[in-house]
Amino acid sequence: MRQPAVENERDTAEGGTLSDTEAVLVRDTNAPRQARRYVTRVLYSLRAPAAVVEAAEIIASELVTNSVKYGRARMVRVALTVRAGAATITVSDGTPYVPLPPVTPAGEDDENGRGLFLVEALAARWGHRCAGSEPSDGTAVWAELPWQAA
Repeated sequence: MRQPAVENERDTAEGGTLSDTEAVLVRDTNAPRQARRYVTRVLYSLRAPAAVVEAAEIIASELVTNSVKYGRARMVRVALTVRAGAATITVSDGTPYVPLPPVTPAGEDDENGRGLFLVEALAARWGHRCAGSEPSDGTAVWAELPWQAA
């Protein structure tokens, strides 16, 4: 089993940031599972409450699943930033940015369409943006979970 490549992992105490890490994953069907393991490892190392870890696992998995399903880039970046009061998960890839449609609940018989609805339900705030200064720089989708670190 392939582990996510942690390209830029650092831990800083400056500016209220407890942790600022990033994993770079190959965009394939294993990526959502690897993203869940990554956020679990980082958040448990920071002694995050179980509810925060569980929500972060679901959010990371759903955002990476969308990147795998709809993206065109070869790699997916999963960034986790923990500051006093919140943990933010950002999933980005090199797929040109196009604004996401409004989130609507999936129908009872729909097999897909619940990912962003779950993200919206679990996150205090979430959104999407260009990963850089131009739409061609890629897409980033982020979600914030409140958490008072010990």
